[in-house]
Amino acid sequence: MEFPGPLREGLGTVIATRYEIPNQYSQLAPEVQFPPSISTRITPIVHRYINRTDDRCFLVYTAGSDQGRFRRSPRAGCGIAFAPTFVGNPMGGTASFLVEDRGPTGLLIPPTYERACIRAVIGALRAKDWKAEGCNRLVIGTNSPFVVNGATRFIINWYRYNWINQAGGVVQHRDLWLCLMGEVEKLHARGMAVQFWLIPRASNNEAENLALQAVEMDWPIPPEFTDVIPMSG
Repeated sequence: MEFPGPLREGLGTVIATRYEIPNQYSQLAPEVQFPPSISTRITPIVHRYINRTDDRCFLVYTAGSDQGRFRRSPRAGCGIAFAPTFVGNPMGGTASFLVEDRGPTGLLIPPTYERACIRAVIGALRAKDWKAEGCNRLVIGTNSPFVVNGATRFIINWYRYNWINQAGGVVQHRDLWLCLMGEVEKLHARGMAVQFWLIPRASNNEAENLALQAVEMDWPIPPEFTDVIPMSG
């Protein structure tokens, strides 16, 4: 399968799980559990946030924002941080971008904070060929309980009850959730697991700042859903 491949809706056959912190590391911050490291499983080597006891487990930070100078207009930004800074690459590996006017199915949907948080994860899953870099477990670090619970728990019942929530209404952002699950299933087919980790806001500053930057810059809102091109990394 050519990376990143076409978008597709997930069937619900594979559900992402939550990242379980080993007991001996439960008091360590994410940046300590996943220190800046080098993956030598690809040539040329790449710098990533790699688990201190499992060099095939990478961490990617994601965040969404709808704050800033444009509060009165529907505008939301996404931030992704997947590589540390190092000599020769002072920018590290990041992405800062706006939520598009149209979702992955082509529907015109106003950007919101919730959509930005989900969209950032989709961008992270498609940003790099993680499998080719030697990763077999990708951990999405976010300070959004909405994303973590949605992707690992609520999604099960959403599929089961045909995307009707407990209140009897239609689940919001179905297009993005289905797109996200499609990426999870595609990575699973390549031998990769996707996990979600609810991290403190203080540990997610870089991704949060990147999301806010996207909102505050005078960038035009992309009209169509499109793949993100990371800055360096």
